[in-house]
Amino acid sequence: MACAESLRVQAYFDAELPPGEARALEEHLNECAACRAQLQVLGAQRARLRVASEGINASRALSTRVSAALAAAEDAGRSRQRERRTFWFGALGGALAGACAVALVFLGAQRLRPDALTQVAAQHVSALAGDALIQMRSSSHHTLKPWFAGRSDVAPVVADFSDEGYPLLGGRVQRLAGSRAAVLVYAHGAHVLEVFSWPAPAGAVPLPRTVHGYHLLAWQSGDVRSCLVGDAAWPELQRLAGLLQERARLEAVPP
Repeated sequence: MACAESLRVQAYFDAELPPGEARALEEHLNECAACRAQLQVLGAQRARLRVASEGINASRALSTRVSAALAAAEDAGRSRQRERRTFWFGALGGALAGACAVALVFLGAQRLRPDALTQVAAQHVSALAGDALIQMRSSSHHTLKPWFAGRSDVAPVVADFSDEGYPLLGGRVQRLAGSRAAVLVYAHGAHVLEVFSWPAPAGAVPLPRTVHGYHLLAWQSGDVRSCLVGDAAWPELQRLAGLLQERARLEAVPP
């Protein structure tokens, strides 16, 4: 009856056992006559095959077929490795591509969505072209200030600077940056200037810019951002912006 270790004897003979198992089998061989006999038979068979094969040369066609078969086997192994790598890289790439697609959609949406100052310029042009420039016509602080209360999300600085060449014509409420912005309408010579004010956290204030021929000048007062827009020269806009900011500082001082 064959020993239960006969298969391991064959693996040992072919040098396929790990070092630890090989040492264990060698100890087993010292005690098992059947396995020692099996090992001797295997050795004798190998010796006879070596003698019988001496002087025998395979034909060129056979050598070619064997070489081709070995090469095909190696290629198949490499192909399976490539397929596994491709699968994992594809899965990873798909995940990355999906993440990139989401990021690109988000960035594209951000680019397509105009920022607040660009919206201010567009709404200024639209108001000049339509009949909704002024909803409440007054130059009085006591009239316009309470009119904005409840209609706008901010309490804007309302001041008439007629003595400085900037008479206040009135105001309106305009949707801007997801809020109800207060808009004050001033005249300066033949120019119409507008001041948009809306709630915004303190942070970097956009730099002055020109959009479609209209200058935009922004500033921050607490949690309120304001932007002056018009086609007057830059120094004229800067002067009105300075007057409004000075009035805001005065109103912020407790009585």
